[in-house]
Amino acid sequence: MSLPLRWEETILEMTPPATPQRPCRPSRGKALARGMALLTCLFTISLLSVIGAASVIHSLRPPASLQLIPGSSAGATLGLATPAIVRKLGYVTVTGNVVNRQHTALKHVEAVVELLDGQNRTLQVESGLLAFDPLRPGETSPFQVELADDLHAVSYRVRFKELSGQSLN
Repeated sequence: MSLPLRWEETILEMTPPATPQRPCRPSRGKALARGMALLTCLFTISLLSVIGAASVIHSLRPPASLQLIPGSSAGATLGLATPAIVRKLGYVTVTGNVVNRQHTALKHVEAVVELLDGQNRTLQVESGLLAFDPLRPGETSPFQVELADDLHAVSYRVRFKELSGQSLN
């Protein structure tokens, strides 16, 4: 066996001759299927974009303001002064001041806020303690109650009670 004089001669002998190939084009059926798949994807993305934009616009619209339903003031030991309500980001915050109309101090008083629907049925209830404890006669105390918003709520009511459960108004 003899050794080749040059390496290129060996490689050329080992490689088969190249045959010319035609460029491969997809068949019309495959091209049509790809086009339909692309069209379906674009339609789905467009539809989801419109739905998303509509929900964002709906969430940015300010909710209707809630109306205060006054409680009975006859014989009430506490009086509600300057109530305010804010609806924001899915929550309702009720703030205000309460005045002790009794001649004795009141301990462990909490404000109870109810969200009501159009038929005055309770939708949500939450309570929070007054800032001052005890609340002395004639003294005014601020309060704040936060609760989850309900889109069906049209009004709200504020009541006061002791932690023991006795209603104060």
